[in-house]
Amino acid sequence: MTTIICDTTGMAGDRLISDGSSMDTVCKIKRESAELYGVAGDIVQATNLRDSIINYLIGINDNVQQIEDGVVLRLCANGTIYVYHGSILGIRLTNTVSAIGSGASAALSAYACGKTLVECVAIASKIDLYTGMGVDYLERL
Repeated sequence: MTTIICDTTGMAGDRLISDGSSMDTVCKIKRESAELYGVAGDIVQATNLRDSIINYLIGINDNVQQIEDGVVLRLCANGTIYVYHGSILGIRLTNTVSAIGSGASAALSAYACGKTLVECVAIASKIDLYTGMGVDYLERL
């Protein structure tokens, strides 16, 4: 799957994608204006969900579609974190750090031990079979 982690300072994510028989790399985090987005799950569905959320937020689309296997983590310009599970209707989180994907627990554990976001994803890649192939990082503006 993946590992995406964010706190109020930025977002980091691994680059590994797999279709079961082969592996490749892709950037799973994106800056859109002053907000950061990270995707987990089926890369095509999660990317479609992310784009639907962005379009909804800027008023282009109000279609509340369900996506079977897509999770999006959103870090707003003010540091607020939202998580979206298969829908453009997100949940506002009250904590200042969050992670999604199969390596989320490992990344959050590393964060609790004082590691940086990049280090958290790197540690998760040593523990989680579905995390790896490098780390991307974006700082909150």
